This record gives sequence, structure tokens and C-alpha cells, in this order.
Amino acid sequence: RFGDRYHAYPQRCDKTLIVAKEGSVTAFDIWFETEADCNRAIDSLTKDEVAALCWTGDEE
Repeated sequence: RFGDRYHAYPQRCDKTLIVAKEGSVTAFDIWFETEADCNRAIDSLTKDEVAALCWTGDEE
């Protein structure tokens, strides 16, 4: 076991990103060693980038 990992998880209902803590790593996610690092990455995104990550494929 490599320890916990943190990643940004899209909350599609309100178009925000939250930090999720996981014990395993899956493909195609960007993982961070600390919650603070993950939060800094989320904070560095533009509103358009957050919207793209939270996009469900539905037209609004």
C-alpha cells in the first residue's frame, strides 16, 4: 500500500470540484500526495476549466 492519494472530484450537480481521498489510483486521474496540493491545483483552474471538468455531456 502506497498510502492515501487525493484527487479533484467533479460535483456535477453544482459544477464544482471537491477533494476526494482514495486508497487506490485509477487511470486518467491526476493524483496528489496531500489535500493541500490538490486544493491548490483546483484553485489554479479558471471557471471555464472547472466547467469543462464538470461537464456531463448535456446541453444547458
